[in-house]
Amino acid sequence: MDTEERKASPDHNTTEHDVSFSQVTAVVTDWMLDFLFVSLCRNFKDGSLEEFDKNMSSYEAFSDGLPQNDKVLVCAFLGRVMHGNQLDVVFEEDCKVTPLMSALKIWNDLKESVEDEGLAKNMTILLFVQSVAVCLEKGSNASFVIEWFEENLDFPSTLRVKLRTVVAQKDNYHPLLKSFSYSRLLETTQTFLDAFLQKNPCDYLLKAGTKAVQSSGNRDTLKVAGPKDKIQTSMKPTAEVYNENKENTFMRSKRKLLSTKISDLWEPESCKKSVVCLARISKKVLPNGDAMDTTKNNVPRRARTKWTREEDKQLIAGVKRHGLGQWSHILQDFDFGERTGTMLKDRWRTLRKAHVV
Repeated sequence: MDTEERKASPDHNTTEHDVSFSQVTAVVTDWMLDFLFVSLCRNFKDGSLEEFDKNMSSYEAFSDGLPQNDKVLVCAFLGRVMHGNQLDVVFEEDCKVTPLMSALKIWNDLKESVEDEGLAKNMTILLFVQSVAVCLEKGSNASFVIEWFEENLDFPSTLRVKLRTVVAQKDNYHPLLKSFSYSRLLETTQTFLDAFLQKNPCDYLLKAGTKAVQSSGNRDTLKVAGPKDKIQTSMKPTAEVYNENKENTFMRSKRKLLSTKISDLWEPESCKKSVVCLARISKKVLPNGDAMDTTKNNVPRRARTKWTREEDKQLIAGVKRHGLGQWSHILQDFDFGERTGTMLKDRWRTLRKAHVV
């Protein structure tokens, strides 16, 4: 075949002359990021925290070094909402900033792209309310959350007054907390994802994979999807799924965490507000208030702060005043430093065993 025939031949491979490998890699990377993004959205819908963490780790690896966009912000936002009621999980350098407080910072950047103003407003209120509600429920310092909002965010004055009243009354069953519940936060986040995916389709590889399975001549070698595994592009909220997986997913105190290795691109201190850290920073708050990174090996354990006689007296007086089990109320009345409701409960058990009470 002469030169002219080779040029005219449709089988002649001109790829290496037309495009570079780096260009192809960029396109494939975009497809992979879109596929991982859709997977994260589905994991969120199903409440599959372990799968969510695995896909988040992959997403971070693929997007490392690339300009951040709304999808990266959405992924970071989802990760914080998924761990919203877990105060032992930290995303910020300041270990006192809870996941939902961090999520609210990201939402301030995301809400500008939300066309539904009602959805954006509801999400903002839900994040404010639940940030306080989770701390009240866990016996943590809810007043600090309000003070942090006042210093760092645009905190609506009306909502501020209402939340201060809730904290002052120590009412975990206040109508405001019931109206803007954690389950409603999850459902509203799902609604936001539905709208985002409709506006930004990310299912190219998903559709290509579906066609490959459907057209495969040897389907027996492929995993047959059951009713629960059937590929769905709709991301409508499923309350039943959330309720079914709540105990196994959202109420765990210990879980496998992502890598804490953060490059300059992900370092919060060196970035603009639109640049966020996807990976979680696992830190255990010690009784003396210091934070210890639990993901690092060979870190010497700090000695626990011993209970003083004065603290024991305060604990006994608190139980007499509020009753057994009202640890959050007791924390509000007495100064126990950085101790939590769980620490008070454990100390009370110790006092009973020692026949002090």
